[in-house]
Order: sequence, then structure tokens, then C-alpha cells
Amino acid sequence: MKQRTSIALLAVALAASWAFALSAQQPRGDGPQYAAGTNNLIRPVNYREWIFLGSSLGLNYPAPGAAQGPAQFNNVFVNPSSYRAFMQTGKWPDKTTWVLEFRAVGKEAVANREGQFQTSVVGFEANVKDAQFPDG
Repeated sequence: MKQRTSIALLAVALAASWAFALSAQQPRGDGPQYAAGTNNLIRPVNYREWIFLGSSLGLNYPAPGAAQGPAQFNNVFVNPSSYRAFMQTGKWPDKTTWVLEFRAVGKEAVANREGQFQTSVVGFEANVKDAQFPDG
């Protein structure tokens, strides 16, 4: 009798841990969030935990006729659920959110070498693929 009870308790514990593990893997609502009653996108709090697509240095695109401005690092992140969909279909789904983070450039020079590294955030943009707007 004790052995059957122990096995039953073990099975329940195993099922509970399996269910918890599956729920932890489910995508959370990582799509765009807008301020109530507006089209104003709310800045994603945890975007640095999203999928990091890449970084560039010095690819600044000033407005026509404007000065180039200082070099910056540009980091691109995308929400995880959209990335998973893209990897399966090759297309970005509706509600995909991309974040472009601009960071200042730090420099360090030592004998015959010069390094550049990211420092403080100096700008932020977010873009959403959203069919509710006329231009998508």
C-alpha cells in the first residue's frame, strides 16, 4: 500500500512539473501594446531579453542635407513569438515588433590597437507590422 501511494505521489509530482515546464515555454503576450484608446506604442520593458538580430556601427542615415552626426552602435531586437513564426514560415507575422536601440561609442586605445565598445543608450525606436493601420 505504501509503495502504491509513493508511486502515485511521484506520478502527480512528475505531471505537475511537466505541466509547469510546458507553461513556461508558452509565448507570453510579447506583441505590441498601445496606450489605452490611442495608437501610441508603449515601450517594451524587457526588449533586451528578446531575440537579438544584430548590431552595426556607423550606419547612420541622416535626413537629406543634415550632417552625418557621431557614429553610433545600432542594436536590433525582435519579439520572440514573431521570430519563431519567421523561422517556420519565412515571413514576419502581423504584430511583429522590432526595436532599434542606438548606443554611444566608447573608445580605448593601447599600443597599436584601438577598440570601440557600446556605452549609454542615446536613442530608441520601435516599429510594428500592424495591419490595423493603412500602411501596415
